[in-house]
Parts: sequence; structure tokens; C-alpha cells
Amino acid sequence: MGRGEGGGLDFTAAPPITYDGKWSGWHVEDYDGQPYWEAVFYSDGTLAVSGSVVADAWGIGGGAGNNMTQGGGSGYTAMALDLALSGSVPVTIGQGGAMRAPGTATTLGGLLTCAGGGTPNQYNGGSGGSTQTQPGGTNGGNGANAAGEIAGSGVGYPICRFRAPCKAGDAGAGGTPKSGGGAGGGGWLHWRANDGQNGCGYGGGGTFHQSNVGPGNQGALVIRVKM
Repeated sequence: MGRGEGGGLDFTAAPPITYDGKWSGWHVEDYDGQPYWEAVFYSDGTLAVSGSVVADAWGIGGGAGNNMTQGGGSGYTAMALDLALSGSVPVTIGQGGAMRAPGTATTLGGLLTCAGGGTPNQYNGGSGGSTQTQPGGTNGGNGANAAGEIAGSGVGYPICRFRAPCKAGDAGAGGTPKSGGGAGGGGWLHWRANDGQNGCGYGGGGTFHQSNVGPGNQGALVIRVKM
């Protein structure tokens, strides 16, 4: 797919896939010299695939809500390679959990499931949430731990598209704590919710500060097609 006349790349021949939810549309993304068509999906919807398309998918679930003074864990990441997509394929984007609630899963039909943060405990996730006054974990790491308390554990996988070293800069920072509250585990990309106590980016974990609860951040899904 994506070859023009004479064997060169055709940058106008996007994959024959449309979407009825919120998405980025197709763009060209480089992975260590290999170009792909890539799209990011931000809300629930359905893919409409013309014919059959072989694709890779990566995603992150919704971040967990806080557990009182402990920050929530970020959503878990997962990926699947060389998927054969055809027909109508439903997409669900994981939502952030409220206080003491895990995030929900990001799914691509029955082909990929990215669990929400907070299972089995609200402060565990792709990156762990922290205890009070400590920063949240980042890029699959554990949350920082105050003396006598238990911080959340991260799963150890880098939080970047397809776990590719060239995308290592995708990983969002852990949340920044304030007095009396922990901070959420870092998710994917770098935007911040509330005052920065949530983990950064999609799937970032939620937080608690002086009775103010920040729910976890929503997840996201990425699909790429080799050119």
C-alpha cells in the first residue's frame, strides 16, 4: 500500500479506512526510516474498512481515579501487529475512573484490549500513582513513596507508540503533588489536566488534593499501516 508509479511512495494513497468518531485522520509517521500511515482515535466509533487492510494497533486505557491521598495509576498499554482489518470494526476509548474507581478499557473490536489503570488497586497501572506529597510514576515506572505508605506499581513497559525506541519522547510525566495529596501516574503525551496533579497525557492517573478529586484521563488508540 502507498506505492506510486515507478515504485516510489505515494503520499496521497491513504488507507481505505474511515471513522465516524473523533480522530486525527491519516498522516505519515516515520519509525526508524520506515514510513507508515498513522491515525489516532479519541472517541468511541466504528471503523469502516474497504476491502482488507493489514495494520498494527497500539493503545492506552483510561487512567484510574485516586484512592484518597494516593494518586491513580495510568492506563495500561497494549499492542497487536499484523491485524487483518475488514468491514466494520468497533472502537471503544477507555474513560478515566472517578474516585476509587479504575479506568475503563480501550478496545479495537475483539482484536486489542488495553486495560484501564487501577487494577487490582487504584494506584497501580501502566505507570504507578504516588502517595501524598510524592510525584507519580512515568514511562512504566512506579510512583514515588512517602515513608510508611505504599505507592502504586507500574507495569514496566515504555509508554510510547508500539514501544518503539524512536518514540520514547511520547511518555508523559507523572503528576506533580500538592500538599495532602498524591499524584497520578504518567500516560501518553504531555498535556496536563487540573493543576498538573494528574499524570500527563492520555491515560494519565487521577489525583486528590484537599478534598478536590481529579478523575483519571481518557485513553486513546493508534493504528498504523506500513507504506
